[in-house]
Parts: sequence; structure tokens; C-alpha cells
Amino acid sequence: MYTDAEIIYKNVKKLEEGVYRVQGKRRTWEGLTDIQKLRFALIAAAEVLKIVKISDVVKAVGIKKIKTEDIIVAAGNAKKTLPDYRLVIMGEDPIENYSLLQNGVFTCCEFDNQ
Repeated sequence: MYTDAEIIYKNVKKLEEGVYRVQGKRRTWEGLTDIQKLRFALIAAAEVLKIVKISDVVKAVGIKKIKTEDIIVAAGNAKKTLPDYRLVIMGEDPIENYSLLQNGVFTCCEFDNQ
């Protein structure tokens, strides 16, 4: 059995071979920005998993540093392709501070606020 991170990594490696249409231009994986790579990786991961950890996708893509705003933009763009999915921060204590990179998931599941 594979872990979610291994499944995401395998799907992202398949993406590296493709050619993508971005803003009307064809680009290879290396020609994409980090936000665009994250968008396509989120879509690919969501095709096989219902709950996609943002940290696993960022690690699989090979992004070293990313801003919270960039994660929100990439997830918003991925949501155009997958309208049932949304960005959620998973945390146990509502008083604590959470990082979207570490605690964020892209999911189509419903969760309780308790």
C-alpha cells in the first residue's frame, strides 16, 4: 500500500512529461511558474485522492519556498477545474495559529467544526 505522499509524487512525476496551455501559450513543465505547477499538481492529485495535503504536493513539485497567497491563487485556479474541491485548514484548537502550507488540504469532503 502506498502513502498519500507517494501517490502524489508519482502523479507529479507524470506531469513533468506533459505540455500545458497557459494563457494561450504551450509550455513545458520547466516553463511553468511555481503557482502554475502547484495548480496542475493539485488537479492531478485530486483525481486520485479526496483529501490532498498541500505540504505533500508542494514537496512533490519541488517548490522550496511559497507564499500563502500563492497557495490560495493556485488552489483557486484548480477549483475552476474541480468545482467540488476547496481549500481547508485542518486544526484541532481554533485558538492556535496554523500555516496553510503545513495544515492546509485541498478536498471535496465535508468536515465538522468540532
